Amino acid sequence: MTATGTKNWTSALQSITNSYNNTYHSSIKMKPNEVTSENAAALFDYLNKKEKEKESRRETTTTLKVGDIVRIAIDPNKKKTFKKGYTPNWTAKFYRIKKINYGNRRPTFIVESENGDVLSRPFYKDELNFVMTNAEFEEERRIAFS
Repeated sequence: MTATGTKNWTSALQSITNSYNNTYHSSIKMKPNEVTSENAAALFDYLNKKEKEKESRRETTTTLKVGDIVRIAIDPNKKKTFKKGYTPNWTAKFYRIKKINYGNRRPTFIVESENGDVLSRPFYKDELNFVMTNAEFEEERRIAFS
């Protein structure tokens, strides 16, 4: 359209569609115009298999468990990886993992404060620093208050 100096895109639509349908697509390993009723079922099976493989790459285990005591990274956007400084990288306050969501490619963690308030967003594992298990935490609390 720029080459012809016109804004009439409807006249170029057939040319664009033909070009797209005659271009090799890496996802289906052929051109869309080469898909026929004979190979459509095999192509569907191939794409379905690829989707299942993608799902299987999802992390389904983690070293953190529900009830573990963690600290949360202090604003990772402001902290540089190798920046010198004296400010802490992790919160001083302890949090407890309430729930683990395995729905995404990486598990996310729902975290609650010591008084049971659930934080407003889920966290990834690299945003959490394992401190101790819940049993160890309760034992330390019991010793401290006895």
